[in-house]
Amino acid sequence: MGRKYDVRKIISKRSYTTEEIAEVFGVHVQTVRGWSKGGMEPIDDVSRPFLFEGSEVRRYLSEKRSKSRVTLKEGEFYCLKCRKAVHGVRVRCVDTRRQLGSGKVSVVLKGTCAGCGSVVNRFSAVGGGAKSLEKIETPSDLSAFENLPLFEKR
Repeated sequence: MGRKYDVRKIISKRSYTTEEIAEVFGVHVQTVRGWSKGGMEPIDDVSRPFLFEGSEVRRYLSEKRSKSRVTLKEGEFYCLKCRKAVHGVRVRCVDTRRQLGSGKVSVVLKGTCAGCGSVVNRFSAVGGGAKSLEKIETPSDLSAFENLPLFEKR
């Protein structure tokens, strides 16, 4: 799915025509017809124009979005070129010099996709309290970043 559609624009207990749905999301009518063929069920598939219940539109778009989501495990990156979770090669940790609200330090993990060679990034956090990256001494603070060349500073 190329776009993220704000399903909050749709009122669940209201019915919508194909044209109204297209207008709400700013898409072409053919896009909505494609959604209908892809599994978005009309209220009555015999009568014209097709009417869709708002809750059905919300369900379909939410389901479609959740299918394209990828949950990354520890040590994985999402490669935009391969469109999947991959393991990084030559991974390094970059200190962004930003303190997060929970007292952790923001870092960026940078590496190369093992499959296609593209650059991959992953944002993460290190430590707890008011520690900075130079002050981290215990291995448990860096358990997620073991064996990485630390630290490149921005």
